[in-house]
Amino acid sequence: MKRLALALAAALLGGPAALAGPGLPAGQWDVVRVAVDPADQPHWLYRPGDPRLLGRTFEVDSSGLRFDDAECSAPAWKSTRSTWRALLARTYPRPPSPRGATFPSPAQMGLGVNATAPIEVLRPRCQAPAGARVFPPFDDGWAVARADGRLWLRYEEALLTLEPRRADARPRASFDCHAAASPAERAICGDFSLAAWDRSVALAFREALARSGAGASALRAGQHAWLQQRERCESDKACLERTQRERVQALVQE
Repeated sequence: MKRLALALAAALLGGPAALAGPGLPAGQWDVVRVAVDPADQPHWLYRPGDPRLLGRTFEVDSSGLRFDDAECSAPAWKSTRSTWRALLARTYPRPPSPRGATFPSPAQMGLGVNATAPIEVLRPRCQAPAGARVFPPFDDGWAVARADGRLWLRYEEALLTLEPRRADARPRASFDCHAAASPAERAICGDFSLAAWDRSVALAFREALARSGAGASALRAGQHAWLQQRERCESDKACLERTQRERVQALVQE
């Protein structure tokens, strides 16, 4: 029933509607929120609102799943019943400590749900095609549908909120696409993935700048030099995606 409700909600939103086999509704889903256990910072691979994950696309169709550079062909879906308390305890265990709980609460993960409410948990079981990677969103991941048509997806130790991409959606960059002048800017404004990476670069730069202190001038100079490097990609999508991805990674480590 929940999968059916999700498909109907998605249809009303103008996004994914057709079911991809017995699993998730088919379509493209954009990462709009990144949550992690706030009390387990030593094990963070990502941080709250991480620009490496925000804006990325999760794709579902009849052939399988794709997220970033990972792919899962013809997944076998397993549906189980659980509660949020049990799911978080199994998925996000904390190191044993006499000072606190051994797993996060739904409130700590920003879920806004009843910890004991029954939920349907969907888990894919798949193998990667030749040359692709399988990692926790697929081989040890799960998804839970939201009543508003969104999804929660486990990604390593992060919990992602995915929003269905509307049929009338347009790529949205960090700058005014009506004023796009260069081949690189026009390419970014014409592609969902490139536009999302552009927003991630802008977010990562703002966060790095807030941390930079006396190094702010050098960081701004480095960003200006990087923008010139990006422009040399012109309209080459592979070059633009690689350049933006690498810049986000570099800024996160500043």
